[in-house]
Amino acid sequence: MYYVANTGASGFVYKARNCGFGTNNVANSYGVSDTTYGLSQTPCKLCPSGTEVTTTRDSEVKGANGYYDPLACVTKAGYGWDGRQGTLCAAGWYNPGDNYDPCTQCEYGLTTNTTGSTVIAECLQAKGFGQESGINMLCPAGTYNDQVRSPTTCTTCNISGQGTYTWTEDEGSDATADCNICKPGYGGDSLTNCAACGGDNAAGSYGPTGRDSAQLACVNCPVSEVGFIFYYQGVAQMYKSPARAVSEAQTAAECVAAMAQIADSVWHLGGAATTVSSISTNDLCAGHCLATGACMFSTFNYAEGDVDLRCSIRTSAESGSVITAMKAVPSSDVSLARKLLAKVNPKAVSTGMYTQWLDSGAGIGNQANAGDSKTVDLAACFDVCDVDENCAGVVWDPADDNPTNCKIITGDTDMAGANAAKRSLTRAKPSLFNRN
Repeated sequence: MYYVANTGASGFVYKARNCGFGTNNVANSYGVSDTTYGLSQTPCKLCPSGTEVTTTRDSEVKGANGYYDPLACVTKAGYGWDGRQGTLCAAGWYNPGDNYDPCTQCEYGLTTNTTGSTVIAECLQAKGFGQESGINMLCPAGTYNDQVRSPTTCTTCNISGQGTYTWTEDEGSDATADCNICKPGYGGDSLTNCAACGGDNAAGSYGPTGRDSAQLACVNCPVSEVGFIFYYQGVAQMYKSPARAVSEAQTAAECVAAMAQIADSVWHLGGAATTVSSISTNDLCAGHCLATGACMFSTFNYAEGDVDLRCSIRTSAESGSVITAMKAVPSSDVSLARKLLAKVNPKAVSTGMYTQWLDSGAGIGNQANAGDSKTVDLAACFDVCDVDENCAGVVWDPADDNPTNCKIITGDTDMAGANAAKRSLTRAKPSLFNRN
């Protein structure tokens, strides 16, 4: 009971008020026992902050004239018990109240729109998160979520308005402005100009992951500082090849030499070829091959005095089912450690990539069966060439059921032979790496 002193005409009047229940009660309170006899003030105890009296525990803590136990005070909806009082549930937490429980956190990747949430249904997808196959996760790189919403997939950057081929620097992006770099394999001078790196005709480049907004452009492929060496009459003739990379290349490992010879010193591939007039240097001869769509390799004859006869190129028939595939080699110098470890000609280290021409391969280089039995598929044919430092390419005939279905191509390296002055360079055309 709560006794108050009221001032009236006759002086102080003591009146009883119920604690937490009944007419003219002290709201959200409970009474306490008092052994004092006589007229005195015995105030109702107010419930702690964030709690209130409900009817849930009437049978336990309620008497005829009010509540008499602190357990009558339970948490308000949207509040959690912290051991001393009710505390407003923070965003991402909820509690229906009418209990002594702390707030419950929404599951990973979910939050609430406001503080003081009361039910799990108020848990929505948090910004920077999305849902895949019912699992909440951070938005992957290249996507974002800028809203607190019902669970769904993240939004891809290409519809963010930032640019078609844009990307985010990291996962968990929560704003369209986070789409502030070109996507892996792409680059440009602005977000609206992001375009594929690499390709057949562009200078070799790639778009690495892990870039920031200050680095939008494609990265140039590394190129050899030494180049390829051909000895003619005791003089080293140097050739530094430009680089090429597959379209949408993302790493330097996808960079290859545009024109390459498999071995230094003397290296020549035979086979029918077409002479090109007015070509005076090996560099011009290689450049002409690069500018000719179906050119498989070029050959330059240092001993030829007529500039109309020095350069010849072999072009692909681009017909039939037989594939003549030329090995692509790295565009940069292989490290000394790798040379020593591999114990092979560094120029012959394979990238695992081959330019696949639709051509019979007739007369190209020296050819030998890859094995004593039929090779199971083109990939197995490539495997044989990969581990052979002298292998320049393969001829693969899918219709041949004999050991001749996979032939290994090697070049002529005889420094005293009839071809000692002829230098061949094979072409890498990235668009034909995965032809089959």
